[in-house]
Amino acid sequence: MVRGALHDGHRKSVPPKPIRQCRPRDPGSRNQHTLAHGDPRAFKWTNSVRLPHATLSGRFSSTYFRRFAVPDDLRADARSNREQILAAAQVVFREFGVDVPMKEIADRAGVGVGTLYRRFPDRTALIGAVGNSYLSGLAELAATARREESDAWLTLCRFLHECVQLRLGALASAIEPILHGKVQGDPDLTEVRARVAEEVADMTARAQADGRLRADVTTGDIARLMTLQVYVPPDESYAEAVRRIMDIALDGLRAKGFRSR
Repeated sequence: MVRGALHDGHRKSVPPKPIRQCRPRDPGSRNQHTLAHGDPRAFKWTNSVRLPHATLSGRFSSTYFRRFAVPDDLRADARSNREQILAAAQVVFREFGVDVPMKEIADRAGVGVGTLYRRFPDRTALIGAVGNSYLSGLAELAATARREESDAWLTLCRFLHECVQLRLGALASAIEPILHGKVQGDPDLTEVRARVAEEVADMTARAQADGRLRADVTTGDIARLMTLQVYVPPDESYAEAVRRIMDIALDGLRAKGFRSR
């Protein structure tokens, strides 16, 4: 750090040393900011160096800072780690249930246990995040099918096929008992679950209005088909087996007189 005034030619140039500074992202928390940072995502780190700066009088002052923001790729790494953890947790929960050791999830994600806990402080937080991701995925599947298919019946068929192909049933069986308790106090989960329910209710009503879906089919029936679980022997194609089973189920949902194209 360069301190005080610099005299012409009397001091060698000293490279400034960076000063690492932490500023809370939320201005309202700055008054209470201490060295106990807690969640590092709540703070913005910058590297600063104290440099001499020419004033109007020509004298040099050291009261100005030049700041270097944290490289964007560090934040991208944090986002990437979070996505990897969520993807790994979905697979592990689906295969082994939610009581699997957290280290197993970290290993599957290719991150350290410390990184996992920085993103998700406990198992409940991780399950809630997986639930949010899983429900958001369902809402997006439904919305995409609605945009891209030509009618309500094809929208419903595509949506159900994709749900079962993704093996959402095993994941739902593992996490839904916990989510149903957690969702009561979590506005994000409440909102995304409402979106899924709205999409399912809409596609059901539209397919019935077109006369292609049986009038006695409820949204609850559709929800159960979304989480259908199918065991397929290792020597058989899962995709083909599930497609056949879902086609049979959809045949049972068709209104009388309506035939598949």
